[in-house]
Amino acid sequence: MVQALSRKLTDYLVTNERITEDQRELYEYGFIAFLEIASSTLAMIIIALVSGRIIESAGFLLGLIPIRNTAGGVHAKSFLVCFMSSVLIFILSLAVIDLTPEAWRLWVGAAACILSVILVFALAPIPNENKPLTQNELKRFKKMARVIILLISAAFISMVFFKGLNLAAYSLSIGSCVAALTLPFARININKNQTKNQTEKKEI
Repeated sequence: MVQALSRKLTDYLVTNERITEDQRELYEYGFIAFLEIASSTLAMIIIALVSGRIIESAGFLLGLIPIRNTAGGVHAKSFLVCFMSSVLIFILSLAVIDLTPEAWRLWVGAAACILSVILVFALAPIPNENKPLTQNELKRFKKMARVIILLISAAFISMVFFKGLNLAAYSLSIGSCVAALTLPFARININKNQTKNQTEKKEI
């Protein structure tokens, strides 16, 4: 469904000479990525409103989305798997945030920030195999991801000591940690696919 809609949107742009045929693949990929992110984000907003977890959800998404967009991560093979896994992770993360005792938030949040910084500095960015990055893009996204995770960590430190912002700060740290935790899995998956491709080439 998403692929079909993306194709129609791209066809419209090509037909009306807004883009060239050579740009078709890039724009179609961009539409797919946008629609996938928009649909999952909308579902998360609805869950947040229905459950009354506005602060937790806002903090979580503010930590997750910037890291996900700059550092990369695991990419599902289909829209449905991507959508369902994103929503499930969101619900589980809200449960973790809700069940963490208030006295533990500082230490668990600090540990989450430290782990996020280590993973982002060590592994980001993870390129999407469907859209390889140039060397300049890799350098730019690496710098952006590092700056963003440091800003998120600084925000956590600044907010956690204010009682009214304690929950938002903890949610922020969990969001960034969830995004960062996908990086090693994405790297393993890419290495696995590269090894498989090399083996197939040797056999040919």
